[in-house]
Amino acid sequence: MGRRGFAFPPHFKQVLFIFSQVFFLLGLFSFLPPASAQGTNTIGTCQTETLGREFITSYMDECGNSSQFEVQITGYFAFTSVSVSISNYMGNGAKFEKKIIVNRGEIQWVRVPESVGIKGSTKFPNVVLVKADKDISVVSVSNKHMNPETTVLYPVSSLGKEHYIVTPSTQSLDSYPEFSVMTYEDRNSVEVHVKGKLHYLTQVYSTGNKLEIKLRAFQGYQFQGIGDLSGTRIVSEKPVAVLVGQVCFCNNTKCNHVFEQLLPVCSWGTTYIIPPLPWQKVNETVYITASQSTTVLYQLGEQPETVTLAGGSVLQRPVKPSIPVSISANVSIQVMFYSVGTAVPNSSHAFLMNVPDVASYCRMYYLNAQEGFENFALMVANASETGTIILDNQPRRDVVWNRVPGTDFVWGMRPLGPAISSHAVEHPSSPFALLSVGTATMDSYGIPGSCRKNVTFKCQTETLQIKEQLEKCKEVFLQGSNSEFCSFMNSTLVNLESMCAQDRAVSLQEVARSFGSFLNSSILSAGGNKNKGDVASAVTLLLQSVELAALTAALKSPENRTQNMTTEPMAIETLLIRAAGPCGKGFTLRAQEETMDIQCDTVTRAPTEDILAVAFISYSTLDSIIDKRFLNEGGLTADEKLRNFHLNSKVVSGAVGNGRLMNISKPVNFTLRHRQEKKEEEETRCVHWKLIAGKGTWAEDGCTVHETNSSYTICHCDHLSSFALLMGINGVKGRKHLLGLDVTFQCQTETPQIKEQLKRCKGVFLQGNNSEFCSFVNSTLVSLETMCAEDRAVSLQEVARPFGSFLNSSTLSAGGKERKGEVASAVTLLLQSVELAALRAALRSPNNTTQTVTTESMAIETRLIPAANCCDEAFTLRAQNETMDIHCDTVTRASTEDSGAVAFISYSTLDSIIDKRFLNKGGLTADEKLRNFHLNSRVVSGAVGNGRLMNISKPVNFTLHHRQTKKEEEETLCVYWKFIAGKGTWAEDGCAVLHTNSTHTICRCDHLSSFALLMGHTGEEESYPLKIVTYMGLTFSLLCLFLAILTFLLCRSIWNVSTSLHLQLCLCLFLANLLFLTAVKRTSIRVVCAVVAGFLHYLFLACFSWMFLEGLHLFLTVRNLKVVNYTSASRFKKRFMYPFGYGFPALVVAISAAVNHKGYGTSTHCWLTLERGFHWSFLGPVCAIILINLTFFLATLWILRDKLSSLNEDVSTLKDTRLLTFKAIAQLFILGCTWSLGLFQIGSAKMVMAYLFTIVNSLQGAFIFLVHCLLNRQVREEYRRWIKGTRKPSPTIQTGSVSMSTVTTSTKMVSWGEPSTSSP
Repeated sequence: MGRRGFAFPPHFKQVLFIFSQVFFLLGLFSFLPPASAQGTNTIGTCQTETLGREFITSYMDECGNSSQFEVQITGYFAFTSVSVSISNYMGNGAKFEKKIIVNRGEIQWVRVPESVGIKGSTKFPNVVLVKADKDISVVSVSNKHMNPETTVLYPVSSLGKEHYIVTPSTQSLDSYPEFSVMTYEDRNSVEVHVKGKLHYLTQVYSTGNKLEIKLRAFQGYQFQGIGDLSGTRIVSEKPVAVLVGQVCFCNNTKCNHVFEQLLPVCSWGTTYIIPPLPWQKVNETVYITASQSTTVLYQLGEQPETVTLAGGSVLQRPVKPSIPVSISANVSIQVMFYSVGTAVPNSSHAFLMNVPDVASYCRMYYLNAQEGFENFALMVANASETGTIILDNQPRRDVVWNRVPGTDFVWGMRPLGPAISSHAVEHPSSPFALLSVGTATMDSYGIPGSCRKNVTFKCQTETLQIKEQLEKCKEVFLQGSNSEFCSFMNSTLVNLESMCAQDRAVSLQEVARSFGSFLNSSILSAGGNKNKGDVASAVTLLLQSVELAALTAALKSPENRTQNMTTEPMAIETLLIRAAGPCGKGFTLRAQEETMDIQCDTVTRAPTEDILAVAFISYSTLDSIIDKRFLNEGGLTADEKLRNFHLNSKVVSGAVGNGRLMNISKPVNFTLRHRQEKKEEEETRCVHWKLIAGKGTWAEDGCTVHETNSSYTICHCDHLSSFALLMGINGVKGRKHLLGLDVTFQCQTETPQIKEQLKRCKGVFLQGNNSEFCSFVNSTLVSLETMCAEDRAVSLQEVARPFGSFLNSSTLSAGGKERKGEVASAVTLLLQSVELAALRAALRSPNNTTQTVTTESMAIETRLIPAANCCDEAFTLRAQNETMDIHCDTVTRASTEDSGAVAFISYSTLDSIIDKRFLNKGGLTADEKLRNFHLNSRVVSGAVGNGRLMNISKPVNFTLHHRQTKKEEEETLCVYWKFIAGKGTWAEDGCAVLHTNSTHTICRCDHLSSFALLMGHTGEEESYPLKIVTYMGLTFSLLCLFLAILTFLLCRSIWNVSTSLHLQLCLCLFLANLLFLTAVKRTSIRVVCAVVAGFLHYLFLACFSWMFLEGLHLFLTVRNLKVVNYTSASRFKKRFMYPFGYGFPALVVAISAAVNHKGYGTSTHCWLTLERGFHWSFLGPVCAIILINLTFFLATLWILRDKLSSLNEDVSTLKDTRLLTFKAIAQLFILGCTWSLGLFQIGSAKMVMAYLFTIVNSLQGAFIFLVHCLLNRQVREEYRRWIKGTRKPSPTIQTGSVSMSTVTTSTKMVSWGEPSTSSP
């Protein structure tokens, strides 16, 4: 008789296979990146870089007790955010994290707690992490008695896996060598191959011993030696940082701590040059380490020496005063310089320094001079390339260069002074080496210069005023605040720095496109006195940045002597001139219609390279930004006499060399075209832009009018800057306005509301007052009346140009609630005027059936239809990418002349004016349901006859392309603009969406007006409590499902077909819930998200497939109770269960993927898309299975209503069958009801149904475990036996309580063609 209980079944291999599938999926998705993962530095590239974004370090043991630890951070980009933190540090009960903002060329120190210092040989968790969002360089400083010892930190991206220890020797009895190993990555294994003697734990290890240590992320181990540890090899599984040093060094001075970060073997070189120290009096030491057998040529001055080194050996050689050293080898070696210090009276401390190999030399460096030190820049360069070393943008030809015997190199030294400062040193074409060294009383230091391989220094010439703004914004960012002005500054500087990258070419097209977009920034159009300083600073920074970027683009293309580029916002022309040789001629640069005449000598006087650049820029719209925002209010003018003037030209800029020259030897002439024709009574002034004390001003000094007429002016200036023309009337105040009573309008069809505004403006002008809105109305109507004159023809070009300029009017971009009515009126008037003018232009050219024009601000197409023709067809008008389909009959019915005209206009920027100024605040929306939407198309207008028809017989179709791709969850509305009671509104009535997709929408409207698309999210934001309920419920469900799976697998007393069904259902549900919990939000990688959605589709369908099989099994079981002879009942073969249970879902998923593979995965969840009804590939089979199972259960209940107990003496079997039916119905209710609740998440009860859906769904696993395990008497008995640790024999035939997994009689098990599981 068999024994039953929690024992491994005979088919244990099947159990292992099932769980191997589970853990395979777990392992597969553990490799998926988090949804919010951000890029970090790549580790172990083996390139000797000093600039990076992540650094790690620690502070080793040193003599004495008082220490001061710091990290010195140098910035290379504006607004670099830096965080300094200490892992696992809880000093004073709080974590340590210091956040700073560092600008380019700026040095900042961050002090870390003294308690992070490491004592003795020990594992330590307190690794210091420095992290930045842009490249920085970091120097670690350990101060002892105010004597700092420093080391350059190498970024995480430069760490390696193999290092060789070098520890300098000393005669001090209190000194001993040490090194520390730190890891950035988790679960790192490190091997230490000892050479010498060191302490580890409680033992001493000697040469030949190997230690193995395991480190978690941001952990390290400090080892201290008894003697010299040079030659000890460190090998790690993942990259590590290694610091080496000497606890106490006392050869010539008071005891001092020395330390340095080692370079990994993979970054070693074969050739090294070591210049002598400027203050050197005694022999210093150089350590040469080989990782494999090599021959080293060591040459001290004229004395060469050849030495053969075995792998792992360290060679020590002297470096004598004033004599350079060259070292070369046939394989890579490590070279470290060790200054032993000097004794009094000229004492200096010892320091340890990596020597860069020749292959790692670069063309640009940054170094920091230290305060209180006599600082020097030691340089090693190719002998033929020394004449063009540039220090802080100035060529240095006074450096004395000394030959390095046996090489093609020379070395030189340049004093930097005692003050703390940052210096840029570069060579335009040849790599060189730079060491930063310094000495002071009882102190000295030496570190390699920070090599900048990515960014030049030519684009960093901020004025003092700009630096003040940078400092202000730094405080804003540190406080975590948001500032539109500071964001503009940051974006501009990032753009400039990107163009200054050394390893990439820059075209003028890129300069114009990138900086041109900034001219549309809201910070430049900000109003109010409090924003004027910000706008002035922003304008100044933008002007300087464009000049520097244009000069950089010119210098990076020496093959192109002349370059020019014209875009919508600006035009640029550059010219290259060779610095060699005098030149007395002049030349002209042209940008749009403006010109600059400059003398060749002016350019060649600003040399920093062999080829010099000059740039001339003309801005299309900058004059309107400055003029209309500030000048009319007198905010930017430097002199009272200029207050009544207006800008009447484009703003232009001139620059030479590496930036502007404010004073030049020969004047420069600028020819500037007038925006509007100069009147006889107007006076012209040439002015330039200055930023003084944070305020922008137009000033006259240094500029005079050389020549002027009605169309242009020539300005004569003795400096380079940004220039424009001021123009105005000095005669009698006042002028006659068109809004007087003496003018008749032939084209006007103003609405009553517009007439009210005209009446109001008329009163304003009669009182002699000025109003920006009334000036706009006047100008618009003057333009319209001019085009409506009977005696002149009008072209569409003439319509688009003047009305297009009105789109830049400050009236349309005015903010504040008190101005919204004026803006709405101005927009309405402008829209009506353009339509009337376009129709007039079409009717004035009867020979041109179709006319089109496209400008920066708008596109127009018109068509003429003979009124006599009876046409029954529709035709299409196109403006930019938008189209209007209108019926011929609509045009002819509106005709008042022989021909009917139709016009279609598309506005390039009007949607941004309305959207950003009003719509986001709900100011122009007609209905509350539109308040959360945004305009996502151009504004278009349609008109026929002599004006708009509000009602037409046949609808008009508009095809509008989306500004941004429409997302799946967004809703689209077709709206039109209407003017009601002095307020502009977007309304839907009369318009409907005919068709929409991700790129465009077709609107059908029963009237003509101005139209656009409103688009926005209709779904509610995810509820945080609902999210918590989901995660907690699914986690609990997974635990219960896991216990149920173990029970079904290991409890042999309940093995039968029902148990197999439950087991497969639990497995599918477990995997589906687990995958949903871990991967449904991983939408960052499209392909991975689609795979996740496919797996979820399959697994949830499999759950319902096994539910169907359960329903079928229950139905057959109960039906067999009616049969007297059980064995003759219909049997369903078990071998068909698995093909159906797993094959049917696979077939559905395969067909779905073949039909629409893009339906898997959305922008927010890894599930099925709603587009094209793709979600019904899941809901369809699920609903069908639920309906079929309901049929089975109804039939089962019908059978059970008969008294089947007469068929068998064992009535308990019937009771068990009823219990089985009850449990199965309950289980179907849980699974089926869950998804049906999801279908009812609509209307006001949406959130209630969402919570019910989530709660019920997350209890599935708990319910299965409760019903099939805890409420099953046999399983409870097995639990008790397992807990007690006893296993009693079980009877062969089970006639007691029957679980949901089995239906028995007194003699047989009822199954699908299987015998009883009782033992024989």
